[in-house]
Amino acid sequence: MGKLLVYAGIGFGVVFSFVLVGMLVLQQPVTRSAAEPAAAPPPTTSADPAAAPTETSTETSTEGSSTNAQARRGIDAETKTRLEGLGFRVFDNPPQAEEFVLQTLDRGELRLSEFEGKVVLMNFWATWCPPCIEEMPSMQRLYESLPREQFEILAINMQEDRETVQRFISEHNFEYPILLDYAGAVARRYAVRGLPTSYVIAPDGSMPAALIGFAHWDEPGYVEFFHDLTSAPDAPR
Repeated sequence: MGKLLVYAGIGFGVVFSFVLVGMLVLQQPVTRSAAEPAAAPPPTTSADPAAAPTETSTETSTEGSSTNAQARRGIDAETKTRLEGLGFRVFDNPPQAEEFVLQTLDRGELRLSEFEGKVVLMNFWATWCPPCIEEMPSMQRLYESLPREQFEILAINMQEDRETVQRFISEHNFEYPILLDYAGAVARRYAVRGLPTSYVIAPDGSMPAALIGFAHWDEPGYVEFFHDLTSAPDAPR
């Protein structure tokens, strides 16, 4: 009988110990291991043209807010729909096109701001890029179909020497301005990740959309779009 009481006491003690340990564990706060990272937001790739151009935050600056409002005036809902239908990626908050100065083939210089008040198609290209070469004749035909006082094409060559570019242009007789981005600095500023890449710049300097890849610029949809954009009531005369 005495042995049974001893064994019962031992068993009760073991059970009580387990219960006590369990209660202590449940009372401990749940903590994150130092090696466990917090959930990160989805990454933004710089190859995405909607995120590529520099956009300045305007939440705390009156001047910035004015600039952002001016940018938004560069595009309306109808224009956005047409751009998307033509294959462009449209920026939700169109940034202002950044100023730059580049050399021309005749060793002169051109500033982007010289074309303020015009609709500008800014195209990044290279002679070693087959899609670039294929689309450039259609750019020439688009260029010829629109008035110079309202529309301009800027073809920015990426990181090739003047002689190579001059030889290519002479063979094809393209008339729109050819600019030389020797170091690729302007291309980096505009987050160009593939060729050809084209941006539309509105008369107010805002940049509503980008198109990465080849386009037949003389197709009716593109010609009509740029014609309507240059014929808008606030377009230069």
